[in-house]
Amino acid sequence: MVFLTADHAGAENVTYLKDNKYNVDNINTKSFKNELTMFSKEKYGEDLILEYSNSNVFFNKELITASNLDLNEVKQTFKEFIYKQKFTRRVYTDDEILASSGSDLYLHYIANGYDPIQNGELVILEKPGYLEYGNTGTTHGSPYTYDTHVPLLFYGWKIKQGESYNKKEITQIAPTLALKLKITLPNGTEAEVLEEILE
Repeated sequence: MVFLTADHAGAENVTYLKDNKYNVDNINTKSFKNELTMFSKEKYGEDLILEYSNSNVFFNKELITASNLDLNEVKQTFKEFIYKQKFTRRVYTDDEILASSGSDLYLHYIANGYDPIQNGELVILEKPGYLEYGNTGTTHGSPYTYDTHVPLLFYGWKIKQGESYNKKEITQIAPTLALKLKITLPNGTEAEVLEEILE
């Protein structure tokens, strides 16, 4: 038995979209990082940004503490600044992400991949079609369907012919295979399975 899928799909190239009159743009990561630094210096007199990477804003928490600033107020101030950028759809704080109830679809997706040790204190969700990438390529990683919709094919041992258009999650593959093989479920699974494969 074999299966074929992908961990992500891919967005349309921004240049191609702009050529077809879509209101989108490439985000210059270095330029935006500089804007964050400039805003920080204007507002607080020093650079509170430790790093900006993969839509994550990392604050220098030691400097914030040493400057007698409140981290939550700093996060809120930067959040308001980031919302003024033309590419911003949402900005989530680490506290909002960790308290996600699942009612906000985009927050739910971000929360599923969030690690408070490795991620920043703010996570930015760009508007559809806006990418932090060069003009000649594309990237992935957003919660939009063009990034998350992938094929899933099963073939071989005890697989009946058929097809389904119901939405599935690639995280359903591992528990499905475990039950098909009659072995223990992986410890990280939510145990949601592809019932068509088990019938």
